[in-house]
Amino acid sequence: MASRMSKWLLRPFKGHSYATQSVTQIKTDVKPLIPSQGAKVTQLPNGILVASLENYSPISRIAAVALAGSRCETPQNIGITHCVRALAGLSTKGVSGFGLTRSVMQMGGNFSCSTSREFMQYTIQCQRDHVQEALDPLIDIMTKPAFKAWEVQDIQPQMKLDLAILEAQPVNHLMELLHTAAFRDTLGRSLYAPSFKIGKYNPEQLLSFVHNQYTAGRIAIVGLGVDHDVLTHKLMRLKPFEASDVETKKAVFHGGELRVPSPLDLAYVAVATEGPSLNSKEYLAAGVLQMILGSGPFVKYSSNVVCSKLAQAISKTTNQPFSISGLNASYSDSGLFGFVAITQPEDMDKVLRGAFKEMAGLSKTGVSDQEFQRGKNQLKSSILMSLEDGDNLLTDLVAQSLLYKKFVSPEELSRNIDEITKIDVNNVAKKIVSGKPAMAAVGDLSNTPYLDQLWK
Repeated sequence: MASRMSKWLLRPFKGHSYATQSVTQIKTDVKPLIPSQGAKVTQLPNGILVASLENYSPISRIAAVALAGSRCETPQNIGITHCVRALAGLSTKGVSGFGLTRSVMQMGGNFSCSTSREFMQYTIQCQRDHVQEALDPLIDIMTKPAFKAWEVQDIQPQMKLDLAILEAQPVNHLMELLHTAAFRDTLGRSLYAPSFKIGKYNPEQLLSFVHNQYTAGRIAIVGLGVDHDVLTHKLMRLKPFEASDVETKKAVFHGGELRVPSPLDLAYVAVATEGPSLNSKEYLAAGVLQMILGSGPFVKYSSNVVCSKLAQAISKTTNQPFSISGLNASYSDSGLFGFVAITQPEDMDKVLRGAFKEMAGLSKTGVSDQEFQRGKNQLKSSILMSLEDGDNLLTDLVAQSLLYKKFVSPEELSRNIDEITKIDVNNVAKKIVSGKPAMAAVGDLSNTPYLDQLWK
């Protein structure tokens, strides 16, 4: 008979043996406790589009979106989307601004409003238990706007501050100028109101814009980390504004040049031709080409010369610090493709001429096999890592569902990138380089050539 000491010594080994057996058993019989779900898109009878992606996140994100971006403005109400954005979170006919703030704070949520050239988007982030409560203020904002006169006046200083911040951010200012030079109206409308219009908007004008844009067929409620049935059930009885005869004008690329000299230490220049739209077959091929040209450093504090053809070309023309990267901005019916350059004022002439020469040479010689494969890998990794962020994933879900009534999963997108050939990328390069360019410049432009001196 074993002694007490031998039993005590054997006890740890027995326990370890049992644990190993149980783990082995779990591995063989393991099944996913939570099944994965794809995106769901439903068009309700009331005209509202409901889209959701249940990713079981503890934080739910819900966006009320309208096809009411700055491209929907007219010469009479130019800049009005900036005013509507500044009024987000204030009173509606259903709740006061204080009531909205209190309800969002009580649920531990976060409310924000953002605009693009395509969309007006109101977003609430909250815990999953408060999804029903979060929908109420979004519904009020979309269907019961108030735009009280004193609140419209109170947000004028905020709009002026937005313009001052824009002036202090040369790259953002540069992008606004580039869109205006390229498209004039539609996609050329700025996200910011011109200074002479601030203080000129009135409640009637604001209500007219919202009534014409926030209509059945032009709005959507999009959820991330939300059960689709919860959204559809809550929104089934919602009554949006009646459909109007307003149509989104098609964007036309014109090309041109805008220059804003300012007392900055550097020169900022963006050059682009018309790029593919979001729905174009060339969209992903253009993304690969952007990665080959260079889209900024992938390693902190690095020069990005190794994997950027533009940076390689410019490094041969100057010893001064510079920054250059490919530009690829796509919209529902058009886009921009080119590059953004930042450097010392005295070097901008050499930088631009070197970039134009490299773009022209790329269209003739094409990309190498190594560059092509690296560009595909970088595009896939950048998209997949970007979609790990819930805000980016929500934005992607909004654009795809509202514009195309469907959602392409990241896995399917990766497969589509794998199917791109080197011929596709070379064809896109030839098409882009042969197009008429647009150019915007900000900063010290004492040695920045004009567009007609670069492109002939």
